[in-house]
Amino acid sequence: MTLALEELTFVAFDTETTSLSPVSGRVIELSGIKFKLKEGRTESFDKLINPDEPIPEEITQINGITNEMVEDKPKAKSVIPEFLRFIDGSETILLAHNACFDISFVGIEIARLRITQPSHRCLDTLILARNTYPELGRYSLPELVAHFGIKQEKFHRALADSFSVKELFLKIISKTKIETLGELINLTKVFTFFDTLDIEPPAGFELFAQAIERNQPIKMVYEGGSRGLQLRKITPLTLIKSYDKIYVLAYCHLDKIQKSFRLDRIKSFKMVD
Repeated sequence: MTLALEELTFVAFDTETTSLSPVSGRVIELSGIKFKLKEGRTESFDKLINPDEPIPEEITQINGITNEMVEDKPKAKSVIPEFLRFIDGSETILLAHNACFDISFVGIEIARLRITQPSHRCLDTLILARNTYPELGRYSLPELVAHFGIKQEKFHRALADSFSVKELFLKIISKTKIETLGELINLTKVFTFFDTLDIEPPAGFELFAQAIERNQPIKMVYEGGSRGLQLRKITPLTLIKSYDKIYVLAYCHLDKIQKSFRLDRIKSFKMVD
């Protein structure tokens, strides 16, 4: 990890979502700012996304994004591949504040689309700030922006927060004299899209891996949700992990949409011929 930071391309990115859960929520705004340390030029990516579901009122109160704002916007199936082209080569380093949240949401959107999994590393500016300035005590993005005197007009919109992440990162780098990627990684944590994707099935659920590989339906009895213990047919797409729980992301033939089901709530299942 002796790569000099000056040699690297960074993308500070942020998401706005319909909930706090990457399993049940969807991305409704995705933004990023691409930059290099010694170049003043930046490139930006900023898209609203139609989530194919209503945005809860409490979410609109936080970020100001309404159902009307996204009803004519493109869906994730077009925006996510466009964002992956924007971040470009696998050596691009992603930056996010509380990176586990954003990387999980985008990772699960990638899983829904069943496209090639990108191998980018994402570094967390929250952990970086906490490790370099332990005396601060509070590390939310608004509090750090205020502490470092970063000009910010609004919070909880993806492009504005991406700008704040970029400026926060630059402030920390300039004050700590970090020069190499190895030094940087030692002060934070690396997240990847792989953290949520293609999880190995636990013992007893090996049939789900076969169903995913063969694109073959499964009939199951599921404890939870509005359908109770009603028998339902699903076509598994991939296994994902969020907060130590493993889910199967699948097309539900009963509700005719993609849904996520916790494996530990599946009471019985069998492959459909």
